[in-house]
Amino acid sequence: MLSREQSIDFLRKGFAQLNLRVSEEVLEAAYEQFDGIPGWLTFFGNAYARGEADIEKIKSIAVRTALEELRNMTRDNPRRYGLVLRAIAEGRKTWSQVKEYLEEKEGATISSSVLSNILRSLEDMSIIKNYEFLDPIYREASKLLP
Repeated sequence: MLSREQSIDFLRKGFAQLNLRVSEEVLEAAYEQFDGIPGWLTFFGNAYARGEADIEKIKSIAVRTALEELRNMTRDNPRRYGLVLRAIAEGRKTWSQVKEYLEEKEGATISSSVLSNILRSLEDMSIIKNYEFLDPIYREASKLLP
């Protein structure tokens, strides 16, 4: 993850390579929306350079892209992974809170080992760490999961 200054410099240099001048306000807004993550900053820069000037629309496209990636990564058990991701996206910050949410949504008791395996898998995929998303775009995408 890049700092604010590094992110803005990264975008400025990328736009300069394309001979595009972009206002500081746009660069700042891009940092705020994409949180210094180089991949999403690049995604933003490409969309902006192609003529999409609405940062919210670019973010919406990024969230839909992340949603598809999440669906692909959790193909083995999309409903259960989706519920765990959604629980964390909605602010559940402990194992017991996530378990309670999952059991409430499924209407059944969930094995502790099953939940532990899902959480470990999501951490191994670098989606979450300590019940926090590592990427704000993935957090927003997770809120859209069933």
